[in-house]
Amino acid sequence: MHLEHDDNPDAENYIHYPSGIKFFTKDILLILLGIVAFTQFLNHNLNKANFTANSSSKKLSLFILQSLIFSLFFFSGFWWGYFVFWIFPLVTVAKTLAHFRNVAEHGLPRPIPNNKNLERLRTIKSNFFEKFFFAPLGFNYHAEHHMFPGLLHHQLALLSCRLIEQPYY
Repeated sequence: MHLEHDDNPDAENYIHYPSGIKFFTKDILLILLGIVAFTQFLNHNLNKANFTANSSSKKLSLFILQSLIFSLFFFSGFWWGYFVFWIFPLVTVAKTLAHFRNVAEHGLPRPIPNNKNLERLRTIKSNFFEKFFFAPLGFNYHAEHHMFPGLLHHQLALLSCRLIEQPYY
């Protein structure tokens, strides 16, 4: 919805790509070490604009869910498993996979004259493993998702097929 606008909350995840191997190496190391997830979490939760009634209910839901998951580990006899097997992979591996997907979806391979909105959009043909690890819920149909953000994820493949039949697409 906010692609190519100043208020796009995800822009920081892809706007600097491509920027060379040195930038890429540093970026991936910061993500794999969990530093990016930690700073994004702090920035999001310390931002006064995020303290609305809606975000409060989301935070409460998240707190309840995480408490439940922690309880499962705790009552299984190894509370530390919550941090080792849940939090650590979430802020390292999952964040890294999401970052690769975000760059693949929005990285700037080449400018498109007279249409900045389409420069950072693409649909990626994906096999089963790519869909499982990088594009769950139809995220490989990312251009279609941005064109019709209200469409349910299971309808994106059909939309893509119909768009390909159109000469303008």
